Amino acid sequence: MWNVDEMAGFIAASLRRGEGDGQRIRVRAPLSCRRGPFVMKAMAARELDEDDLRLLFSLATFRTATEALDAVRQAYPTQLIKPAVQYMVESIAAEHGADGDAIGSST
Repeated sequence: MWNVDEMAGFIAASLRRGEGDGQRIRVRAPLSCRRGPFVMKAMAARELDEDDLRLLFSLATFRTATEALDAVRQAYPTQLIKPAVQYMVESIAAEHGADGDAIGSST
């Protein structure tokens, strides 16, 4: 699971290499660091996060809604995952040409 300490090392390395303009830096983060923000925003299932989730879905290299929902299930107990999470993830996955999934199922 993504955490601040893990990401801090990549940010520090990027700064040492001079990658950035003082306000933004480019970070080559491992896959686990890219999926964590998607999972956290998906769990919030807020309408204002939809644009971020669209971008994070691609950056996290999810190929299907099932894959994205499995990442959510790995981080949170199924009983805490609201139906809104499933609907939002499935909607975003459909925009990417991916399949749907049910919260209670697992692959």
